[in-house]
Amino acid sequence: MSKAYIGGTLGSSFPSSSDFTLDQDGARKHSLVEVGEAIIRRQPVDVDSLPTVLKYRAPTLPEPLPRIFPFMSLLVVSPDVAEVISQFDLGEGLIWPLKYEGPGECSYSAIYVGEKKRTWREDISTAKMFRHGRYVIDDLALKSGKGTVILNSSARLGAHIWVEPMVATSLVFFSRQLANALMGISLEDEFPLLECQVYD
Repeated sequence: MSKAYIGGTLGSSFPSSSDFTLDQDGARKHSLVEVGEAIIRRQPVDVDSLPTVLKYRAPTLPEPLPRIFPFMSLLVVSPDVAEVISQFDLGEGLIWPLKYEGPGECSYSAIYVGEKKRTWREDISTAKMFRHGRYVIDDLALKSGKGTVILNSSARLGAHIWVEPMVATSLVFFSRQLANALMGISLEDEFPLLECQVYD
């Protein structure tokens, strides 16, 4: 079996990242709440409604600045992380620079993971739980080593970053190649990447 990885977008190791907010610049077709709900539900997203402004309301920026943190199932990333991810096939995903408003100076981009691939083998994965009439991935069991997540071979095809349309949770999947590149800049210290097995 080969490998792929899951990155959770439900939390960040930097508490200060919760002080960042995203906003829209000018008239937008849908509210950010509607955009966020569509992303979480794996529904089509109007890309013209995606946020373009990053704001920080505290008097000083955190030290050190987080290089990656989740927001509304988007990923907000620093320039070095954006550079790595932009070198890979994003499929239907997008990456764009954010305008910053707040104290000091910082630079971030946003990533919308729009590629959807049906790769999860819930029948043979053991890191799963039954919720609302269906199985979902139990990322806590995976993280603790009490369960495994198995993907089918289509995980090796197409985009290197994707979401599962049948898994309505804030989990992002990364190919082995992209995960290795992110580990190469020590990103796993800030954004743990959990190993999955790709079934041949």
